[in-house]
Amino acid sequence: MTNNLELMDRILHQLPFDWREPVDELGKNLLQTASPLRLIVLGSFSVGKSSLLNMLLKDSFLQTAKEETTALPTFIEYGQEKKIQLINFDGDSHPLSANEFARVTVQAPEGAAYALLSLPYTWLQGVSIIDLPGLGSTSTTHHNYMLSQIDHADAVMYLLPPTGPSKSDLKMLSIINESGKRLKVLVARWDVVEDAKNRGEKSPSLLQWSNQIEQFTNLRTSLIPCSQMGLGKDAIFDFIQGCKEELSSIRLRRFRAELKPMLENALGQNEAKQRSCLIETEDNIQKFHQEIIHIKKQLSEFKSSLYVEQRKDYECIERCCDTLIQASQQKLKCKLNDNIDQLSKETDWENFSEKGGQLLRSTLLLISKEFRNLSNDYGAISLPEPLVVELNLRLPCPDTISVEEFLDIGKLSQLDNELKKHEDEFTELEQKLISMPVNDMTESEATLLELIHKKESVEYQSVNTVVQQVGGSNGGVIGRFIGEVADIGLMFVNPTAAGTKIASALGKGAKMANLAVNTVKVTKHATTGVKVVQAAQQGKGVRGVPKPIMDKLARLEVISMAYWGGEIGSKIGGAPVDIEVADPQAIADKEAELARLSTQILEINRALERNEDIANERQLTGWALEQNKKEQKRYQNELQIVQVKAESQFQEEQQYQLTERNLILQRHAERAISHWLRSSEQQASSMYNLLHVRVKSYWEDRVESMVNIRLEEVEQLTAQQKSSKEDKHGMLECLYRESDALNLTLSEL
Repeated sequence: MTNNLELMDRILHQLPFDWREPVDELGKNLLQTASPLRLIVLGSFSVGKSSLLNMLLKDSFLQTAKEETTALPTFIEYGQEKKIQLINFDGDSHPLSANEFARVTVQAPEGAAYALLSLPYTWLQGVSIIDLPGLGSTSTTHHNYMLSQIDHADAVMYLLPPTGPSKSDLKMLSIINESGKRLKVLVARWDVVEDAKNRGEKSPSLLQWSNQIEQFTNLRTSLIPCSQMGLGKDAIFDFIQGCKEELSSIRLRRFRAELKPMLENALGQNEAKQRSCLIETEDNIQKFHQEIIHIKKQLSEFKSSLYVEQRKDYECIERCCDTLIQASQQKLKCKLNDNIDQLSKETDWENFSEKGGQLLRSTLLLISKEFRNLSNDYGAISLPEPLVVELNLRLPCPDTISVEEFLDIGKLSQLDNELKKHEDEFTELEQKLISMPVNDMTESEATLLELIHKKESVEYQSVNTVVQQVGGSNGGVIGRFIGEVADIGLMFVNPTAAGTKIASALGKGAKMANLAVNTVKVTKHATTGVKVVQAAQQGKGVRGVPKPIMDKLARLEVISMAYWGGEIGSKIGGAPVDIEVADPQAIADKEAELARLSTQILEINRALERNEDIANERQLTGWALEQNKKEQKRYQNELQIVQVKAESQFQEEQQYQLTERNLILQRHAERAISHWLRSSEQQASSMYNLLHVRVKSYWEDRVESMVNIRLEEVEQLTAQQKSSKEDKHGMLECLYRESDALNLTLSEL
């Protein structure tokens, strides 16, 4: 990179002033890139990545231990002075001390993205080394971040343990190789192997491990042993320097390929202008004029032929790409179908998925390599060298598209498709949400709240109480109560009606109390009672009531109906009757004798029943034994039939479930294959679009544009021919200086 920048400074210093701005712009685009070489260090857990980097940095910056140490990705870059920083996801940075750096790389703080270690080492210029968590890290976030860093890396240093490559190592090496990354495989902690050799143990074979890697990953590479004592240091520095130079040389080749035809055309135009200024005679002017007309004609014809060449390029690339994509898709489909044959149970799914992803990556890598070759073949215009000189038309070389560019555009298109898919789903849901009616629940909520308050009010409201009088079932008591109530009221009513009402009320009450009531008799007595009371109050007599009694009643201020109620009640209950009853003692003796005799009879009956039961049991036991044998035999037969049937059903159910699982597994596998094929087709289509755009840009933006510039320059020669001798003389001085500068610059290239 430094040599490129020095070359750029010399060129800008030598070029004429008018050429400095376009050449400087070209250099910024192709040489002065701000992206350093991204070199990541990978390996399994505790393989010794941090120890290796400490050896390269000549200090123990990174933590080393048996447990998992690198929990936070660490970037190591060039800086004019030693500086350690913590970079957060929000872009903020914080300075760290050595102790803080050791702590955060083991236990990452919340919100931390990575740690940055800047050191003033010359070999770090133009390089960004990234120390990642080991493979098999317990953190899913770190694992995903590691895979993302591999995709964006320019080069990878992969460390194997001193015991040789494991299955996970081979898988990761296959992924790195399929991604087209520059790769150096190292065997870490080789001092352990040396110690084992000194103890007389057998030394491992690096060649055997290398062959194992090639067989599994199709990667042919040599293995470099290294240790923290400095073994392998020179090989590592050579690899880093080689990657930097390769990246720098690629940029330099593109810069030279762009700049050289520009300067050669400029030099040719300079010579044509010098000739124009040197022509003085009329014959030479006419001859020069005819040359200009001839050049314009040839340029116009060449411009017309460009459309034919451009169309040929389009058709050739389209045909080749279609054939390549179809063949690759067919091969991928066959390999994926072969892979599905090995999927017989759920435990095979992980291997099936890994194998499918590996086949997809291999296919895309193959397509990208073929597309890169196609990018070398387009824009082939063969002009004879004399015609190139005559027309001053040196065409730029087409840009070769790298494998990484094709792979990146494929991944980018896939991510873009996924994003578009989710955006469409979001838009659809958003439109559905907008179209849904919005119901005002305020009124309903208010009504509900009001009802809840009313319910609570009713629940806690006190209940009114009433007094109930419960009387006995004795008729006299009931009659007397009614009489007392009617003492006052019945003095003022008709005696016959009062008697009838009292009889009716007593009839209802007696019915409720389940008593027999003679309502006629009750009515008669009640009527008589009322009449006597009224007559006594008025001083009159009553038929059937003796005079002395009436006189006594007349002395009373008020006659109570309670007496008559009691009398009426006694009629309800009936009059007392004298009856003969048996002697209680005789009845008790009789009942005791009967109980004694009944007990004796019961005991004798129980004894007889027991004896009879024993006899019956003896008789039935033999029959029961025989029946039990028959039942056992029948149950055994039925059990055997049921067992056979259950075993058959169980086997059928197992077979059915196995078939269902296989069908489900098959459907998932078919979906996965469809996804892989669709992804391959989409990414290959994006690669083709990239190639098509580059070819179109070459023909339209570069070749056609250059021809148009040449036509304008020819017109300028015609105008220049009409200038005065003094002007031409001044132009010649400038043209000579410009020619010298252009020749000097071309010599640098």
